Amino acid sequence: MAALALGTDGKVYVRTNEMHEQPTPASHWLVFDAAGQLLGRLETGSNVSLSAFGVGFVLGQVRDQDGAARTYRYAIQPSKDSTGTVR
Repeated sequence: MAALALGTDGKVYVRTNEMHEQPTPASHWLVFDAAGQLLGRLETGSNVSLSAFGVGFVLGQVRDQDGAARTYRYAIQPSKDSTGTVR
């Protein structure tokens, strides 16, 4: 576990890989409900640093080549699991 965050939606977000100075292919997050059941996964580009988690969205900062940061709101779309259940 590299990071842990609690969303305003009551979900727990766990980053499973470290952020590094050098770009890596992506940042990986697992999303759990309050009971600890895995709900899904998030993957972001290596240049996105997630900072807030809410109902149906995450906020992330992206730094450009000059170091200036911009904040973006990314929608999270529920997906169906292997049984067809929407999570």
